[in-house]
Amino acid sequence: MKETEKTTIKPMRSILPGFGGFQIENLGGHTLSVGFGYGHYCDNYQLAARETDSYRDDLGPTATMEVAVMNEDDKFVCLPDQVAAYVPVYRLGAIIEAVQDNDWDTVLQLCESAY
Repeated sequence: MKETEKTTIKPMRSILPGFGGFQIENLGGHTLSVGFGYGHYCDNYQLAARETDSYRDDLGPTATMEVAVMNEDDKFVCLPDQVAAYVPVYRLGAIIEAVQDNDWDTVLQLCESAY
């Protein structure tokens, strides 16, 4: 993987409790978005659902994540449905490298869910 001083990571922000994730910017000119918890296609998406009329902030662990790749204009690229659902977390490192290298065939393979 190519190293660059411009690559950054930032949390995703939401007004909704239980909404988790982060974005890695400037990976070969693209942004990798990783989501988990409420509102994302992952194992723990229901953990933030209403429990006795209040939202949970504790997301708990998840073995899967939602993944998206955007270009510099914040347009979705690479993935046929804009986001990939239930992607195993253990693939994250390889996905980062593939996005950095603009290796879209590998990104597609890695983002195939186990479901």
